[in-house]
Amino acid sequence: MAGQTHTERYRDLDLDFIAHPVTGDIVQKVNKESIKQSVKNLVRMGRFDKPFQPHIDSKIRRLLFEPDTPLTKVELRKSIFDVLKRHEPRIILHEVQILYDMVDNSYNITLRYQILNQPNIENISIQLERLR
Repeated sequence: MAGQTHTERYRDLDLDFIAHPVTGDIVQKVNKESIKQSVKNLVRMGRFDKPFQPHIDSKIRRLLFEPDTPLTKVELRKSIFDVLKRHEPRIILHEVQILYDMVDNSYNITLRYQILNQPNIENISIQLERLR
């Protein structure tokens, strides 16, 4: 088996809870789609969103109602880097771009990361809105 390479597969439930058309089971997210879903969830997760694990907190909700200043963007970037470094060991986060949209009163965040042992750089765009 010297010529075989082992590709690790990551599986997770699709949180949209879409039923498979044939089996009726909940569809699974596999590999990079599973990781993408996890990254989005971690970025949006608040302190008590996951029961019995208050240490998983991106601190973004507290920062969304701060005025749009360079310091706010630095804190958002730092919070995203921290939560992904601590709770998503399958990726290497390369870049976090943050743009404020005054019209929608929201932040558009673009993450560039690499899945471990894979050469491609993945991109995710997340829009965080201030809801009142």
